Amino acid sequence: MVRFPLRIAAWACTCLLAGCSAESGRDETPSAAPSAAPSVAPTATAATTPSASASAHAAPAVNGDATDADELGAIPVLMYHQIIARPGPDDLTPEAFRSELQTLYERNFRPILAGDLAAAHIDVPAGTHPVVLTFDDSTVSQARIGDDGEPMPGTALGMIEAFGRDHPDFRPTATFFINTYPPPFVDERVIPWLVSHGYEVAAHTRTHANLRALSAAAVQAEIATNIAELEAAAPGYRVTTLAYPFGNPPLARELALRGEGNGTSYCLAGAFGVDEIAAGPPYRRGFDPLWIPRVGTGDAAALLAALQVHPERLYVSDGDPDVISFPPGRQPEFDPDWRSSLPC
Repeated sequence: MVRFPLRIAAWACTCLLAGCSAESGRDETPSAAPSAAPSVAPTATAATTPSASASAHAAPAVNGDATDADELGAIPVLMYHQIIARPGPDDLTPEAFRSELQTLYERNFRPILAGDLAAAHIDVPAGTHPVVLTFDDSTVSQARIGDDGEPMPGTALGMIEAFGRDHPDFRPTATFFINTYPPPFVDERVIPWLVSHGYEVAAHTRTHANLRALSAAAVQAEIATNIAELEAAAPGYRVTTLAYPFGNPPLARELALRGEGNGTSYCLAGAFGVDEIAAGPPYRRGFDPLWIPRVGTGDAAALLAALQVHPERLYVSDGDPDVISFPPGRQPEFDPDWRSSLPC
């Protein structure tokens, strides 16, 4: 679990507009800010076709003269833990979670996957804003499958599915950062269901390890074994993203994306940390695939309030995932070489 102090909306707004560093790495255990990003960039996307990758897509065209779209803007990545009646500091009640889904819908946000963000395959309708819903730790309140083969209604997964049925223009999807020991969700049917229904199954280390406290070999073993077990649970699927337990990256940060342990090698598109600010797309200057910020329960309301006050800072889709569109004034923020150093 990660605990967050509540940040006021004014602070979040100031930080967002100033482009604050996305490297706080907050957690129960103090940690130093992550070091500068090595020369790696995003690659694969975990979408409904697990073998898809960024390299499989043609290099997107660039429209730097857009007037109605701004695809260099902010993309909130929201982090959830348990959805329970008596929530802790990092949790929400079912009523609060449904309310947050409704708020996102009314403010024109539409879900994408963490892997799609990291791979810059951002596909939402024109005029809408992408948002990433992520769940950590693979608990029973997040997902269970009933006797009918469908998600149980009281779980987060069941609520997302129900919301999608009630709002057909709101794609029901999310990213689940999963520990594989103890067995995830206490239900072996969950991972295959997620993969077959367009959700993302992603790494969170095998045992929810504090990567900052481990040797390089132990870091790789935790990540590689986690990935191998996730992919074994859904044959043919490829895991492409990781979230740091406790928000702590390893001391050798590059091991979050590339390494080998217990006979399994891995190469990932992006690693997600914890911060108070929204993420940006990979083609915006300053994007760090080793520290893609997520916003915890205590900070989400403040960030969403700040973005409501300053909607001009939001990513606004042009409706075409193969074209990167933005106003002329944001040209200096676009990195034309963002695809030049794919890690795998």
